Amino acid sequence: MPAITIGGKTVSFKIEGRKIFVDGRELKYEVIRREKDRLLVKMGDSVEEIIYSESGEGVELLLSNEARRMEVLSDRDILLGRLESGGPARHAHSEIKAPMPGLVVKIMVTGGEKVKKGAKLIILEAMKMENEIRTASDSEVAEVLVHEGEIVEKDQTIIKLR
Repeated sequence: MPAITIGGKTVSFKIEGRKIFVDGRELKYEVIRREKDRLLVKMGDSVEEIIYSESGEGVELLLSNEARRMEVLSDRDILLGRLESGGPARHAHSEIKAPMPGLVVKIMVTGGEKVKKGAKLIILEAMKMENEIRTASDSEVAEVLVHEGEIVEKDQTIIKLR
């Protein structure tokens, strides 16, 4: 099921006809007015003006005078995020595994380097697409197990974190 990341929080969503489900709960809404980059939407007893602009990697929203960035995540994005983080359970020592077979195009970190959540670790090319492998949390790179130009297999450990 696809998901949306908005304001740093990820929620699942599903659209069925004129119904929207967010984290499994139906969100009742009515579009009152639609313009080029604005919506006037009634949700429950409140009316919200939503101003939006699309950029290359997401949508910038102005909700109730508060700016937010929204990204739509596909099932593939969610799966890659889980694989990059070593799965749902995090351990003191974790391994980053290749989410698919591919070519290591660029390594952006070295052993001993401290990295912040979301930092790019490796660019892996698969099926002519470049996939950025990122950290799921603040970590330290214990060891980089691959080299640029190397072909890796699915689930091969490519980096160890601590």
